[in-house]
Amino acid sequence: MTNLDTSILFFCLLGFLLSLFLGLLVPGFGRKTALVDRSEVDADGRPISRAGGTALFLAWSVTLSLAGQLEGDLLMMLGCIAGAWLIGLHDDFVDSSPRLRLVGLSVLALIAASLGLAPERVIFPGGMELVLGSAAVPLAALWVLGTTVAFNFIDGLDGLALSLGALAAACCVLAGAQGVLALAALSLAAVQVGLLAWNRPPASFYLGDNGSNALGFALGCLTIGSLRVGEAFPVFTALLLIGVPLADAMTTMVRRARGAGSLFQSDLGHLHHRASRARGGAMGALAQLGLIALAGAVLGLVLLLID
Repeated sequence: MTNLDTSILFFCLLGFLLSLFLGLLVPGFGRKTALVDRSEVDADGRPISRAGGTALFLAWSVTLSLAGQLEGDLLMMLGCIAGAWLIGLHDDFVDSSPRLRLVGLSVLALIAASLGLAPERVIFPGGMELVLGSAAVPLAALWVLGTTVAFNFIDGLDGLALSLGALAAACCVLAGAQGVLALAALSLAAVQVGLLAWNRPPASFYLGDNGSNALGFALGCLTIGSLRVGEAFPVFTALLLIGVPLADAMTTMVRRARGAGSLFQSDLGHLHHRASRARGGAMGALAQLGLIALAGAVLGLVLLLID
C-alpha cells in the first residue's frame, strides 16, 4: 500500500473530529454573522443558524490540505466547489436571483468538467456503450449541475442531505475510487457524519444553500471521477447512488412545470415533505428515505460488479 492509502483512515478520523468540533460553533457563528433562518427558531426561541455548510466546506478542505493533496486537478476542483459554496452563501445572506445562481453554477460546472473530468463514453447495464464525443464536457457539466440542484432541493429535512451525501461519498470508495479520489470521497463522508451529530432531528443548525451547493457539487465531481472505468462512466450506477435527490429534483421540476407557478418557486411537495407527513415526523421520513437510498446504492454497486 502507498503512504496515501495507509493514511486515509487517519485523515478521515481527523475530518470527522474537526467537523464534530466545528458543529459546536456553528449555531453561535450563524447568529453572530446573521447567517440564520429567521423563519425557524430553536427551543430557546433563537433563529437557527444556516452556517452548517461553511463548517462542512472548511472541515473537508482543511482535511485535504493537511493530507498534502491540494494540488493539480483536485485543487482546481476544490476551487470550483468553493465557488458553488460562495454562490450559496451569498443567497443565504441576500436571497439572490435563482436564475443568476443557476448561471453561476453552470459556469463552474463547465470549468470543473473541463479539468479532465468528462468521460469519453457512458456504459449501460448489459455492456452497451455510447461514445459522447464533443458532448462529453457539456454532459459532465450537466451531471455536476444536476447533483448540485438535487441536493439543494433535498435539503429540507433535518439530517437528510448529510445522510444521503455520506452514503453516496462512501459508495464512491466502494465502487473503486483510488488514491486521492478515495481520500477525498471518504473524508467527505466522515465530515458529514461528524456534522450529523448536530444536524440530525431536531437540528442545531441547517446546512443552508452554501452547504447544499458545496455538497452537491462535490458529489457530482466525485461520482464521475470515482466511478469511471478508464474513460467509461457507468451512468446507471451513478444515478442509483444519488437516486433519492435526483428523483426529487426531477419530480419537482415536472410538478412545477405543470403548475401555474414559477420553476424557481419553493413549495411543500418535495419527497421529504410528503414522507414527513406520511410518517408522522422527521425521524420517520429520514429513516424511510435513507433506506430507499441505501437500497438504490446497493443495487448500483451490484450493477457495477456485474458489468
